[in-house]
Amino acid sequence: MIGVVVLNYNSISDTLKCMDFLSRQEDVILDIIIIDNHSASSEEVTALQKICAKRGARFKCAASNNGYNAGNNIGIRMALESGCDAVLIANPDMEFPDSQYVATLYHELMLRPDCAAISGAIIGPDGRHQTPMTRDGAWTQSFSWLKMALTRSRKDAESDGNADFIDNPYEPHNCAKLSGCCLMLSSAYLKKHGLMDENVFLYCEESILSRQVESVGYKMYYTPAVSAVHRHVSVKKGDPRPRFRHWRDSRLYFIKKYSSWPWYGRVLASLSFRMYAGVMIMLKSIRN
Repeated sequence: MIGVVVLNYNSISDTLKCMDFLSRQEDVILDIIIIDNHSASSEEVTALQKICAKRGARFKCAASNNGYNAGNNIGIRMALESGCDAVLIANPDMEFPDSQYVATLYHELMLRPDCAAISGAIIGPDGRHQTPMTRDGAWTQSFSWLKMALTRSRKDAESDGNADFIDNPYEPHNCAKLSGCCLMLSSAYLKKHGLMDENVFLYCEESILSRQVESVGYKMYYTPAVSAVHRHVSVKKGDPRPRFRHWRDSRLYFIKKYSSWPWYGRVLASLSFRMYAGVMIMLKSIRN
């Protein structure tokens, strides 16, 4: 049995659509677990709970919103307690047109006892690949935002997307990092080495998981044999300044806890991230 954790936060329509796709998965038994991460509307939460009961999915509401990893960990614990062999983490805006997606990932995962996490191809509505991802580079890359600001227009930056961070998406291979929007985790790995790091609220989860896996000698694997669609529903509603603060704090935590950079690299990278977040917060404040 495969546990599937979908973390809902003010996104009931996306969550229900994701559940529809999951219900059409074949050749696999799924334990679908919906975690509500303390959404704003109690009416929507109640409605989602009732729908989950009708569809045979498990539901739990977090007592408070402690971030992406903390919310997913609630579902991961439930999956492990029920004896699931693996756990698929799926954002609510994921779509699975391939009915063999979950079964194929599980089969590939079971062939690799040293594999902690696996993913198929994740493609955006624009046709661009979103995984696998390259390993976090040298501390000097922390200043790439400054170079982009000085040499490229905003339009150019948006047109490139995250192309600079995507590894080869056309061949199966062990990779450095997988997108956190949809990946399958080995229960054996989770039981032995623990769950996702809850010290970040949002952002940098992929980088942290990558280092967690790497530090204990496990691997991440990517297969293009199956693909899913990530519609990437924007979280950019409301005041953007808290997001930049979360991003800054997550990057600083990653540098302190997981980076292998020299001390001066950690110091300069930290300054760069603080500078970037400060500039963006200031610009957003001026525009507001």
